[in-house]
Amino acid sequence: AAWGSAHFGRLGQSNSDDMHVPALVEGMRGKRAVEAACGSYASLVRTETGHVWSWGGRELQPPSPRRIPLGGSACSIGCSGGHSIVAVGDILPNLADAALAAEVGFQMAPSRALLSEPLLLELGPDASLVEQRIAADADPNEVVRQLQQLRAMLKREEMRRDRVNAE
Repeated sequence: AAWGSAHFGRLGQSNSDDMHVPALVEGMRGKRAVEAACGSYASLVRTETGHVWSWGGRELQPPSPRRIPLGGSACSIGCSGGHSIVAVGDILPNLADAALAAEVGFQMAPSRALLSEPLLLELGPDASLVEQRIAADADPNEVVRQLQQLRAMLKREEMRRDRVNAE
């Protein structure tokens, strides 16, 4: 929800009327915000998926919230005056850290697969496909291409397993 001065569309509404009580930003319906930042001209919201949404600016017509392509998952945002900043990236744990986190009940982010060393060796060059992190704003065509490669790899492995089991 947003309220206050709607000048420059910074409240994310379809009009430029000031709001004196909180009003839902319609373009954000269904998205779970975890961080918000407001500047003199625009507002930013970071969602739980690492996407960043922005609205406002120096436009005549108030813009609807739009997702900002980042090339990675946002971990922090900030606004001040006419400037905005987004910290992109996340800390990727090693296997020992992941095991310790699981032991104490901490759930790691699902954005990355953690593979054991023996499995990495067995997969060889295909391991990079499995272990690769998918950016929050990844090109869908590239994701589909990589998914097809993974499916082909899975099919090869299933055929290999069936041959071994038949012997």
